[in-house]
Amino acid sequence: MSEIRLIVDSSTLSNFARAGYLNLLKTLFHAGLLTTSDVIEEIERGSEKYPELRTVLNKQSLWLKVVDELTEEEQSLIRNLRITHEEFEEGADASLLAVAKERNLVLITDDKYLKKISEREGVKVVGTVEILEEAINRGLIRSVEELKQIVIDMEHLARFRLKDSDLKRLGLSLDL
Repeated sequence: MSEIRLIVDSSTLSNFARAGYLNLLKTLFHAGLLTTSDVIEEIERGSEKYPELRTVLNKQSLWLKVVDELTEEEQSLIRNLRITHEEFEEGADASLLAVAKERNLVLITDDKYLKKISEREGVKVVGTVEILEEAINRGLIRSVEELKQIVIDMEHLARFRLKDSDLKRLGLSLDL
């Protein structure tokens, strides 16, 4: 099996799971995705309110791999990030960024602040729009209608809305 080079945050997993498209991620990233135990804890807490998140936890051992042990460098970077960024004091963002940076992984997130700080730290970041583009390029999304339905489901079921510029980038009109 090839080495997994991507790490994913809870919001991305949540958006795809709540909209009913977790299998799209699984198909695109068939080797699996990495995440941190902090992300799993966030998903577990969220599953109390949104039971569909349990599908993420059910797929965890097969496809979603949890980084079990953090290196000393990762632990140190997490501490520093939590001190220097108020937004990272709690939650999974600090651990995601630390692991992505230290292991040279691509971070999957739509969180604006995490994206900004990650890019400043030299970490490559992709989000939902890039995932959808890749699914189109690989033929997993075969029509504009199918893409529109995914975008509509994400907005209505997951409360996640792509920016107008992202809709244009995907070739969709702004009046979905």
